Amino acid sequence: MSHHFPGEDADSLQTLFRVWDIFLVDGMDVLFRLAFAILKIGEHELLLCESVPALYVSLESLPTRMWESGKLLQVRVTS
Repeated sequence: MSHHFPGEDADSLQTLFRVWDIFLVDGMDVLFRLAFAILKIGEHELLLCESVPALYVSLESLPTRMWESGKLLQVRVTS
């Protein structure tokens, strides 16, 4: 499980605990909201990808950089 928590610093653990708290209260919907928030935060980087392999690499690395709980949980996803 250690590969899910890079550095295991205070920020990553705080984010983990906040996500679990929200998940236990709100259920599965929170997982979809968080996935969309990660995509929204990385939107600019993803749009700069010039090939499908580059997109895969960017998508794979996005979640490992999303340990700022305040930023992650405050993103509003709009259409």
